[in-house]
Amino acid sequence: MSAAYFHKWNAKADKSIANTIRSESLSYLKHYDMEGMEFPEFEITDLNGNHYSNESIKGKTTILKTWFINCKTCGAEFPELNELVDKHFDNYDILFLSLALDSKSALKKFLNTQLFKWA
Repeated sequence: MSAAYFHKWNAKADKSIANTIRSESLSYLKHYDMEGMEFPEFEITDLNGNHYSNESIKGKTTILKTWFINCKTCGAEFPELNELVDKHFDNYDILFLSLALDSKSALKKFLNTQLFKWA
């Protein structure tokens, strides 16, 4: 590697910054190394009763969004995520799935007040 990729850390800098950078970098590397691996076996059913599994998503580009009702940042992303669904509306090779931690009844109540177009 060329020296352009390395940076000498200032000895006076807060050590927690270097630790955070190291931790984040290792996390990104772990996810990068997972690229191309087969998705773990799963079976889920959305709020409309549609069933999804490894078999049903085979050959599709599947985009997962995880969230929960009390996550304000998650809700703030909904308009942009809905635009993404609209942009790819007629592309049946792309599947948008959201995974939420809340109960089915709580999710239905919440989604009556918030538009979120992901399954």
